[in-house]
Amino acid sequence: FKSTNDRDEKTNLLVFLSPHIVENREEGRKLYEEKRGKIDLSVEEAVKKQDSEKLRRMLLE
Repeated sequence: FKSTNDRDEKTNLLVFLSPHIVENREEGRKLYEEKRGKIDLSVEEAVKKQDSEKLRRMLLE
């Protein structure tokens, strides 16, 4: 997460953790799968957006 640039502007990465009490393995596995599915969808959306942005830039050049 470190990079070098010519600006004096700083940004912070905030991470929020939400604890969950998991009674058994199956419940833990279900919670994991739900969260993993949300992450996968977010990644797919980000990739599509990035690809469309690259295409837009190519077409405008």
